[in-house]
Amino acid sequence: MAESSAGPLQGVRVVDFSRVLSGPFATLLLADMGAEVIKVERTGQGDETRWLPPAAGDLSHYFASVNRGKKSVQLDLADAGDRQLARQLMVTADVVVENFRPGVGERLGVDHASVAVDNPGVVYCSISSFGQDSDLSVRPAYDLVLQAATGLLSITGAPDGPPVKVGVPICDLAAGMFAAVAIVGALYRRRDTGEGCHLDTSMFDAGVSLLTYLGARHFLTGEVPGRMGNGHPSVVPYGELAAADGALVVAVLGEQFWPPLCRAVGRPDLETDPRFATNPDRIAHRAELEALLGAIFATRTVAEWQSVLVDHDVPHAPIADLGTVLSSDAFEHSGLRVPVTGPGGVTMDVIGTAARAARTGRSAPDAVPGLGEHDDEVLGPLRGA
Repeated sequence: MAESSAGPLQGVRVVDFSRVLSGPFATLLLADMGAEVIKVERTGQGDETRWLPPAAGDLSHYFASVNRGKKSVQLDLADAGDRQLARQLMVTADVVVENFRPGVGERLGVDHASVAVDNPGVVYCSISSFGQDSDLSVRPAYDLVLQAATGLLSITGAPDGPPVKVGVPICDLAAGMFAAVAIVGALYRRRDTGEGCHLDTSMFDAGVSLLTYLGARHFLTGEVPGRMGNGHPSVVPYGELAAADGALVVAVLGEQFWPPLCRAVGRPDLETDPRFATNPDRIAHRAELEALLGAIFATRTVAEWQSVLVDHDVPHAPIADLGTVLSSDAFEHSGLRVPVTGPGGVTMDVIGTAARAARTGRSAPDAVPGLGEHDDEVLGPLRGA
């Protein structure tokens, strides 16, 4: 295990019944803040992401990316003896996280009401697709389903193309992040009141929360936003521009960046052109301005435009692929490359979290637990109790 003494959650024990992504990502964030996370996996099977290719030996890239720095125990919750062990383990927990389908935890006797009898101060977090008491709560769903159900799919993609999912499982990840934030808030409250609670976090709520200003715009205007590609409904220019050998994005959010962009492209006259002088003017003449800028940007390479835009302090970036990003100086400086070791000494690098990068005094590499690796350490004392 990586040292966690530098983390603000040092001394917090998390019992994690979750699997795949939303729950494991939430508990990864807690582990990166110093918590002891005990991952409870199905006996002989484990989290199904343990077996997703590609892998280094028996270490799956997927499992390693969200389960480093945790401990693993095996329990068969269909077995009465193991259910009792699970309840005993939950009594020792500050936090319990699960992403069972609603009703499953109650049926197994590992729900909040059951554990709170002996551990009233526990912070119990349920993560589900649609919430614990929604009319849709019993439906099976994965991230793609939630991207469709929350409207995210409808606003992603080119205006003349089909809906396109976000390139990462954003509803899973957002639910995990919201869960981690809620858990830390509940722990903070418990410190003052001694009271535990049951947190109900859903991928639906997380996805809808991400609509932010688009939702507010709909409430205000009644408009139903569609797909705008890389554009912005309220800001122009804001989007992709094709250079002679590639593409980059320019984001002129705020009037202070419009004059520098005009000078950067060699058209200072555009600054006071009545069609483009203010952002509302530019919105009204969006197509005209985008065509004009497109013709200008096509005359130089991405590197040439980068140099010019940096000199004029215009917000921009080339559209980088992951290989470029993960070999960049900025990535190395971020501290987000995390070496991990798995069973048998297998090693690989994974992406860290911003929570981990913000810590001081962290050690590396992190360990990715083998299935049931910590059975004796964690469950042994309970079996003897």
